[in-house]
Amino acid sequence: MRQSAVRPRVSVIIPVKALNAYLKESLPVLLRMGGPGFEIWLLPNEYAGFPAGKRVPVSRLSKDPYFTTLGGWKTGAQRLKLVPTGPMGPAGKRDLAAQLSRCEVLAFLDDDAWPRSDWLKNALPFFDAGADAVGGPAVTPETAGVMEEGLGLVFETYAGGGTSRYRYRPLGEPKWVDDFPSVNLLVRRKAFLAVGGFHSPYWPGEDTQFCLEFVKAGFRIRYAPQVLVWHHRRPEIRAHLKQLGAYGLHRGFFVKRFPETSRRPTYFAPSLLLAGVALGWIPALFWAPWGSLYLGGLGFYHLFNLVNAWFLTGGRPPLRRLQLTALTTAMVFASHLVYGFQFIRGLLTKNLKSRLR
Repeated sequence: MRQSAVRPRVSVIIPVKALNAYLKESLPVLLRMGGPGFEIWLLPNEYAGFPAGKRVPVSRLSKDPYFTTLGGWKTGAQRLKLVPTGPMGPAGKRDLAAQLSRCEVLAFLDDDAWPRSDWLKNALPFFDAGADAVGGPAVTPETAGVMEEGLGLVFETYAGGGTSRYRYRPLGEPKWVDDFPSVNLLVRRKAFLAVGGFHSPYWPGEDTQFCLEFVKAGFRIRYAPQVLVWHHRRPEIRAHLKQLGAYGLHRGFFVKRFPETSRRPTYFAPSLLLAGVALGWIPALFWAPWGSLYLGGLGFYHLFNLVNAWFLTGGRPPLRRLQLTALTTAMVFASHLVYGFQFIRGLLTKNLKSRLR
C-alpha cells in the first residue's frame, strides 16, 4: 500500500504569526523525521493571498523557495499542510487544526521548538498504556549562545524553576501532572474535542485553562522526560523579562480564575520576595540589628542561587561557566522581581485581556 494511502496517526500542529527563521530550524527536523506516521499542520496568519481557512496545495508550496530550500523537503513535503488563519491567537489556531485533523493524536509545538528524532517514538507508547495526554521537557538548545543559555538556566534553577524544573530539563521518572505547557504537549484528539479544545482568550496561559478542564473531565496527563523537544529561549534580557512579566500577570489573574492549579505557594513566592526587598529594611529604622538580618537574608538568597547556577553549568569551559553563573544568578533575582510585581497586578485585575499575537 502506498504511504499516502495510509492515514497518519499524529498531527503535529504549529501555530505561528508568520513564516520565520525559527521554522527553518524546526521544519527540516520534522520533514526528515522517521518513525510513526504523522502530518504537519502549519498555521500562519497569512500566506501569499490565500483566503483564511483554505489549505494551500503542496504544489504551490513547492514553488516557494522558503520551503524548497529546507532540508528534507523532497521526501517530506507531502506531510505539510499549510492553512492561513487570519489574525488569530495560538489557542484558536490549534483548535482550528484539531477540527481539520483526522488523526488520533494531536502534537502541539511552538514555532521556536523542534523535537528530538525519537520524540513520537517515545511519546506514543504512553497513549497505548492509557494516557490521554503526554508532555515532555522543552530544553534549551545545545547550540545556544551565552545569553540564551543563561536565560534558559533561570528556569532550571531551584529558585527560578521551583517545582516545575522538570518542564525545562529531563528530570525524574514519568508521572501524572495536572498542568503542562503547550510547547510540547501531545493530546488524544477525541479527548481534546471532548473538552472543547483550548477555546481560550488568554495568551500565555491558554494551556493552564485547557489542562484544568481536561483533568476535571477525568482525562489524565503524563509527564515523560524522554519526550523531549529543543526550545529557544528569549535572545536578550528585555525580551526575557517581558515574557516573565506576562507569565506573572496571567498567573496572578488565574489565582482567582483557575484556583485549582494556580493558587499554589510557589506562584506567590516571587511577590513575597519583592515585598521583602522593598519593605524589609523598614524595621531597621527602629531596631538596628534588623539591618544585618535583612542584608544577611538577601546575601543567603544570592549565594544559594550562585551555587546552584555554578553546579548546573558544570562541564562548560571555565570562562563560559563564569559568564553563565553570573548571568543566571543576576537574572533569577530580576526575574523574581518582575514576575512578583506582575503577579500582584494580575491579582488586582478584574478583567484580563491578553495581547494576542
